[in-house]
Amino acid sequence: MAVSAKDRLAARNDLAWAISVGGIGVVGFAALLLFTWHFRRDAVSDLCRNAARVALNAMTNMLGRVVSLTHSLRLTIVCLVLAGLLSGVVFLGGATIAQQATALSGTIKSQLVNVKAFLEKNGIDTSYFDLGNAAAPPTDSSTPAIFRCADDT
Repeated sequence: MAVSAKDRLAARNDLAWAISVGGIGVVGFAALLLFTWHFRRDAVSDLCRNAARVALNAMTNMLGRVVSLTHSLRLTIVCLVLAGLLSGVVFLGGATIAQQATALSGTIKSQLVNVKAFLEKNGIDTSYFDLGNAAAPPTDSSTPAIFRCADDT
C-alpha cells in the first residue's frame, strides 16, 4: 500500500516533535538533578531543622496542656528530658555496643585468616597480605626488602 506524501510529512513532524519534547525533558531532568545536587546540603539541613522544630513545638504544646508555664520554660524542660533519655540510651547501650564491636572485630579477623588460607590453598601468593607483621623487622638485614623474592622469606 502506498503512503501519500502528506502522511509521510505528518509522520516526520510527529517524530520530530517527539524527539524535541524528549530532548527537552532530558535536559530539564538533568538541570533539575544538577540543581538538587548543588543545593542538597541546604535542603537536607532545612528539612532536618524544620522536622526538629515541629517535633519540639508539638512536645512543648503537649506539655502546656498539663503544666501552665511559659513556652520557653516548657521548651527547656522538653530539651532536658530528651537529653536525659538520649544519655540514658547511650549509657545503657554503650556496654552492649562495645561488646558487639569487639565480637565484630574478632569475626572480621578470623574471616581474613580463612580467606588467606583459602587463597594459599589455591596457589595464590598471600605474602603481601601480612599486615600484622609490618612492625616486625626483616629477618635478613643484609638484603633490602625490595630485592628479596617471595621464596626467600
